[in-house]
Amino acid sequence: MSASIPQLSLLWVALFSLLSSIAANGPQYPTTLEVDIVFPRNDTYAPVDAFPLVVAIQNNFLSQFLEFDMVLLWVISHVDDNQSIESGSFETNPPTDDYQRYLVSATTKLNSTEGRFALYWKLDVNNCSIANVNANGTSTVDNLYASYTNKIYFTLQNGAQPPDLVAATSPDTCASTVAIVLNITGYTPVPGVLPIPGLSPEEQLQCPILRNATVSPSPCSVRLNQTQAASISASATVVACDKWPTDYPGYKAACESEPESAAPLLNTVTVQAGVWVAFSVSFVFTYVF
Repeated sequence: MSASIPQLSLLWVALFSLLSSIAANGPQYPTTLEVDIVFPRNDTYAPVDAFPLVVAIQNNFLSQFLEFDMVLLWVISHVDDNQSIESGSFETNPPTDDYQRYLVSATTKLNSTEGRFALYWKLDVNNCSIANVNANGTSTVDNLYASYTNKIYFTLQNGAQPPDLVAATSPDTCASTVAIVLNITGYTPVPGVLPIPGLSPEEQLQCPILRNATVSPSPCSVRLNQTQAASISASATVVACDKWPTDYPGYKAACESEPESAAPLLNTVTVQAGVWVAFSVSFVFTYVF
């Protein structure tokens, strides 16, 4: 036991130093921000009234330091005729300081339809580090966004399994998650924005410097439990309630009283950075003792 105390102390010092460095100096570069399509997966599901669409953002806390101005759009199309069924977007504002953030949307157009479908999605991220700023503060580059696109196929069939968010992030399936990794090598001042007097560059939003990704995504770091899955499903119902007419069957039961487990702000479910810290501390004790 006594031999473990110095080891525990060293681990505590390392953990405290890491957290203090992030708080005082901002992120350490290079770093990454990862966007994972949690649901749907390339699987078969039963049609449901509010079919959830879920995205996870890893290292989401970087939005407290960097001006991502992220836009995430989606379109669902029928594969057989390539006809668009519904489109929408994930709400990404305001930024949060959570380590993991889940963005939730839903479609109400797949409640009684069978077939093969494609979810197309497009991620636009502010790439203002490429701007050349004139003396008057305007940019010489019209489009400062880096765009990333991808798609995933899924099937709807009566009698199949209902959407299962816990299973979608299980160790057996997580590795096939569609993901995009943003490789951030540093930062530069936001074009046309004057520095705030008295604040260091790390204490105000900066432009991320984006480069081609050199690391593989880690979608298996996203793991939903039953409580989180229930909250996300409730949030998807809240989205659907904004789309359904009031005479829609089931509207009264689903929408007239907002589900208590629904995420309270902007259809967002978050995992606080403190959860990661608690896990790290727990790991320290488990490892040492």
